[in-house]
Amino acid sequence: MHIDICKADTADSVTGETASVMQLMSKFKMGYLPAYKGFEHLSYAVPKAFAQVGATPSDFDHRKTFPACYPDEGREVVRDQGTCGSCWAFATASSLMANLCASGNGASAKASGTDRYEISVQAIMSCNTVGYGCDGGNEQGAETAFLSKGISKERGFVYRCGGGNALNHFDVESTTCDVAPWGAHCNPSSESTWHYDGMDRTSGPDGIIAALLLGATQTLSFDVYANLFTYTSGVYSATSGSLKGGHAVACLGYGEDQGTKYWLIQNSWGANWGMDGFAKFKRGINLANIEDSAYVIRGFVDSGAKLPCADGATSGLESGGSALTCAQVKTYCSHASFKEMLASSCPITCSKAGCDGRLSGGYADPTSAAVTTTTTTTVAQECVDGASSGVQSGGSTLACSQVKAYCSHGTYGSLISSNCPVTCQKATGGCLLPGAVTTTATTATTTTTITTTTAATTTTTTTTTTTTTTTTTIATTTTTTTTTATTTTTTTAAQECVDGASSGVSSRGSRLACSQVKAYCNHGRHGSLISSNCPVTCRKAKAGCLLPAATCEDGSTSGVSSRGRALTCSQVKPYCNHAWYGSLITGNCPKSCGACS
Repeated sequence: MHIDICKADTADSVTGETASVMQLMSKFKMGYLPAYKGFEHLSYAVPKAFAQVGATPSDFDHRKTFPACYPDEGREVVRDQGTCGSCWAFATASSLMANLCASGNGASAKASGTDRYEISVQAIMSCNTVGYGCDGGNEQGAETAFLSKGISKERGFVYRCGGGNALNHFDVESTTCDVAPWGAHCNPSSESTWHYDGMDRTSGPDGIIAALLLGATQTLSFDVYANLFTYTSGVYSATSGSLKGGHAVACLGYGEDQGTKYWLIQNSWGANWGMDGFAKFKRGINLANIEDSAYVIRGFVDSGAKLPCADGATSGLESGGSALTCAQVKTYCSHASFKEMLASSCPITCSKAGCDGRLSGGYADPTSAAVTTTTTTTVAQECVDGASSGVQSGGSTLACSQVKAYCSHGTYGSLISSNCPVTCQKATGGCLLPGAVTTTATTATTTTTITTTTAATTTTTTTTTTTTTTTTTIATTTTTTTTTATTTTTTTAAQECVDGASSGVSSRGSRLACSQVKAYCNHGRHGSLISSNCPVTCRKAKAGCLLPAATCEDGSTSGVSSRGRALTCSQVKPYCNHAWYGSLITGNCPKSCGACS
């Protein structure tokens, strides 16, 4: 028997519980794209950061750590996405708003003691540059709106895809959100005291907890099964029923309930679902893939605390099919094609503006915490050139003396200076150049105890005596005997990819150029050959080359045809969002489809 989901509650043969589940399934479309087959790659663009350090407390609850940010014990901040598949936008907005509020411990984030500001989900949907909305999206889509329009308040650009006023949680169904720009044109006013600071990706219990302990909420995604709709309390520990789709939520903490470990999540299904809109989701077993990937949406308010900067586990670039670390791409930090991406994925290595000194800290309040700092300085040894400069010519490794003229080279200078500090007269790794004079300070252990009471301002500080000894060392080539372990790194710098003169395929006896076969880069039979000969056109780097920055121009054909004739981009512009052909058309016609970033 088949029953229309929208009429399930009126069918005699359906139980009350089943009807309730079906109504929720109809109301809350699942809209987290990376959870669906064919869209997994959408979660790969942000390099991973955050690693677990040391022992951790048994629980953490953002609502209790920052109570000023959660009026009415948190009920006030719970939102309702309505019938629109916009969970991705709500999860991102709620997570970023919680972090903004934590940054200033409530400052610049509240309209009153009982009313927290919220970030406009409508601005995210109407202003993102990839057309994401009620049919799904992800955190990177939301980022395009923040980067282009800033962060806007909900009350200045209210949600149009659920119905009703934002303060009433949009319970009324909307019929105006079928296509971009999803019920409203992009025209928000950004909040000048709120600042977007990028995002980091992490995964697994250790990485997620490490970010939470810095006071950073994050987005989690998972597969929704039918039994989640009827969840009311306790720890959601097992899935049952049919798989409904991918969903995204905000993660506010973790803990243990009667021996069962859990994640504390904030949903976007209104305060009548779960425990006032929140839920405990079993932790440590990757239930419904919830621990596969998490995103820390960074933000801060004027004069507020910031999260520390950290390099990602990878740079986002590849060479020869292998991911390159930040250390391996340091010489490309200023490269015209890659500098923006590398500043995001490798902020420490590439000295991103605003990251100076941001190696520690976070939003979390250090109430009643004992901080012990030990500083030990080792007297520097004399610099010594390595056996090789690290670069090659004609297959032969070059000595330091052969590359002295290239010590300041834009591409190879850093590598050469690292391996040849004496030749280049650039001290590296804390060594001293011959003839240099240095003053080294050795500081004894300093123990500081900070006690803070939130209700009444009470501060007690206990500090031990600090002893500083200053030693002046003159490095010379005749008085120092040093045993030095020298490590030489040989790197063959990757060149930019270049399309070949031909795509490698022919039509009617004539060889086709790369521009003529762009639509076939993923062809089952010819795709590999075309991608190999046309890496730039196909945006697929070959072994040893790096892709240049993408240009946003339409291809010579849209990739679809009608009655045997190839259609141009201008002819298929109305079909950019077509369910079957939209992805193909947008890929070949990014300019016509408005997909340029």
